[in-house]
Amino acid sequence: MGRIALILYDCDDNSVHFVWERLQTHYRCKQRLYEIGDCIGYTLVSDKLLSYYPMTSRLSTSHPVAQLVKLKHAIVCTEL
Repeated sequence: MGRIALILYDCDDNSVHFVWERLQTHYRCKQRLYEIGDCIGYTLVSDKLLSYYPMTSRLSTSHPVAQLVKLKHAIVCTEL
């Protein structure tokens, strides 16, 4: 199994669809959204950070990853 990545993205529906399409080329993703913080775009969080802050069934705004990135939606993925 590949590296786990946390994909965070803008909450605009069109952006979500576009990013999802691009992600499918490089990642195998769970189609589950986690609502955290505010909407300001998307990025990758390193596997080291995720191993330090393990994913839970839901990220709350108090979760360290959520506080760090301040984004609203996320998909948990594994690298292909």
